Amino acid sequence: MSGTSVAAWTMGSRRWLALILLCAVQFMVVLVLSSVNIAPPSVEEDLGFSEKCLQWVVSSYALTFGGFCCLRGAVALFDRRRDEYEEAASKGEIRSRTTLTWL
Repeated sequence: MSGTSVAAWTMGSRRWLALILLCAVQFMVVLVLSSVNIAPPSVEEDLGFSEKCLQWVVSSYALTFGGFCCLRGAVALFDRRRDEYEEAASKGEIRSRTTLTWL
C-alpha cells in the first residue's frame, strides 16, 4: 500500500467510526425520551397527577433535555473557536484575522 492509500483508508475508517458514534448517541437520546413516555402511569398513580399535569411533566422534561443539548453544542462551538484564536494569537495572526472578519 502506498502512503496515500493508507491515509485515505484511515480517513475513511474515521468517518465510519464517527457515523457509528453518532448513531449510538442518537439511539441513547431516543431511549431516554421514550423512557419518559413509559413513566407517566406510575407517576399518575404515585403522585395523583391528572392527564394535563402528566403532559406538562413530559413536555417540560423534553424541553429541558433539548435545551441542555443545545447549550452543550454552543459551549463546544465556543470552546473550539477559542482554541482557534489562541492558536492564531500564538502565531501572531490574530490582527489580520480580526480585520478580515470585520470586512
